Amino acid sequence: MTKNIILWSFLLLVFSCKSPNNQGSKVLSEREKVSLRDSLDKMMLESIASLASAHNDSSFIARVNANHQNLPTSPSIALTTPFSNLGHQLRQKLIKVWKNAGSSTCNILRPYVLKASKNRLRHPYFFVGTAVNAGAGLHVVKGKDIVWDFYNAQASSFHYQGKEAIFGASSIGAGVSTYAGIAFGHKPDVRSAWSGRFISARIEVSLPLLANYISLGGSSFSSATTNIADMQIIGVNMSVQGGLSIPNPLPGSLGIQIAEWSPDLKTNTHISKILKTKNIAHRTTGPESCSGTCLSFIKPERTSSSLNRTTGLLSSIPLLAVNSGDSPYFPRYPELAVLAYATTLYKEVSDVDQACNFK
Repeated sequence: MTKNIILWSFLLLVFSCKSPNNQGSKVLSEREKVSLRDSLDKMMLESIASLASAHNDSSFIARVNANHQNLPTSPSIALTTPFSNLGHQLRQKLIKVWKNAGSSTCNILRPYVLKASKNRLRHPYFFVGTAVNAGAGLHVVKGKDIVWDFYNAQASSFHYQGKEAIFGASSIGAGVSTYAGIAFGHKPDVRSAWSGRFISARIEVSLPLLANYISLGGSSFSSATTNIADMQIIGVNMSVQGGLSIPNPLPGSLGIQIAEWSPDLKTNTHISKILKTKNIAHRTTGPESCSGTCLSFIKPERTSSSLNRTTGLLSSIPLLAVNSGDSPYFPRYPELAVLAYATTLYKEVSDVDQACNFK
């Protein structure tokens, strides 16, 4: 196990010595492309193994190396790692996502590569949050997000406030909502990605018999310059809202929101304490941590490989998103994990564009 980790860490270091900005500087032969694709896939499997191992499945790495094709149905695994084992459950889900993508890192990356912007990966973020609102037609909105930056292996909390024009069922009243979503856009760090003004459009549908109390919704949003969306950061989220509103025969509502986001340093300090209790390596100072306004998943005493940093980031998501260090599950977590590792490989390994035929 240690030997394999050292081998792939070395390969990643070698690939990383070439600047990602110079990807494609050497024309690869077909044989070299095949070899690079194979290396990407093996590093991806090692990363999946590490994440599953972090959730208490100590035998997983050895079994991945032995024969990953047989993992989902191997009877020996059922004997040595009970289904109640969280790492084992997570591994099954990760491997399913991996196989659904054709066991190919390139297939995972392909939908997120923008051919219109020099084949750069659309920098992915995952976020969870809560918000409160109250008013009549024009509501005051306040909320808080926790955002994970897959490209830079960073996370940060942000608070925001603004106004939302609501038309329909909940136009007069007050409510509390929780939500989770994904966004894309290339920024140097999570602070610059999530700070400033955003504009969003939200649709909510009230639940039968509970129309004035609970609703389900979704929204799309973009960063904005003044009151005009600039599309530098774009994303979507799904939400659940509870509250009270004046009875209204309409089955749902539409909201248009403009608000300002800024880093929440107090919450970041609290998050850092939680991560320390679970031994998730991170740094809160230095340029890698947005100069002290976000958390970077890197060992304070020395640097670590980018894939290890991503493992730390992914381990922190369930800990903070569902307030439990024992459950790695909420909707789409395995897909997010595989995308995060693929993003790291795209960023750190030269010539991925050529090997995956993105050019």
